[in-house]
Amino acid sequence: MTTRATVTINSTADRDQISRWAQKVELGTIVEFRKKTRSHEQNAKLHAMLSEVADQVIWYGSKLKVEDWKNMFSASMRKAQVVPGIDPGTVVPLGIHTSTMTVDEMSNMIEAIYAFGAEHGVVFKEPKEQSNSGPTPSGPDTADSGALSASAASDDAPSSPSSDAPLSDFALRKHLMEFALKAFTTLADRDLDDATKSDIIEEMTASYKADVIHKSQWAKLSSVTIAFKAVFAGKRTIDEARSYVALDVLDCTLAELGGAE
Repeated sequence: MTTRATVTINSTADRDQISRWAQKVELGTIVEFRKKTRSHEQNAKLHAMLSEVADQVIWYGSKLKVEDWKNMFSASMRKAQVVPGIDPGTVVPLGIHTSTMTVDEMSNMIEAIYAFGAEHGVVFKEPKEQSNSGPTPSGPDTADSGALSASAASDDAPSSPSSDAPLSDFALRKHLMEFALKAFTTLADRDLDDATKSDIIEEMTASYKADVIHKSQWAKLSSVTIAFKAVFAGKRTIDEARSYVALDVLDCTLAELGGAE
């Protein structure tokens, strides 16, 4: 049972709910107020634009991956500090996770990508809009749950790739988010024992390998499933595994994988 909950203040009723929670939680509970982070629509738009930049721009003689472009734009927006890497001759930008960006920061980043694209002849196609919303917690002790979010389930992504055509980075990420959300929902199900949960996730993994994700992209799927194996081995909690997959693998919010921000 998670001890975290998130509420967006949109009305007096939301303020009253927060007040009621404050009267009931234990002393020592930490309460944080912060600006709203990026929206699902912004998230979908960002990754679609980054995919198009990656497809259309040659950067100093090479084509960069979507993740590389995201790091470049994020570092530019936040003026990231660069430090020498562990390996000789490498450098590492610090503190550039887009999952922590506010709505305003994300809007500025999208505008920066538009400006860069205009200078380099990139043609952007607008992603389809979605109206889905994430899970709404009922209190600090709400169980892990969630519905597939707009950024994880879009009409843009095919339900099954052709046998000889890998998914685009944008479509692959959405399918992996869908897979991860289903798996975390299974992990949080109190009516199932660990053996049953493991069997269900293994069957899901096999299904995604057979029908959704191209074999050349299975390594990315494995980077998600390794988190579930760590939970079954007792090396990570569900919340720790969710945080790893969201922030280190898929660069999405915890809420998009059924957790609380």
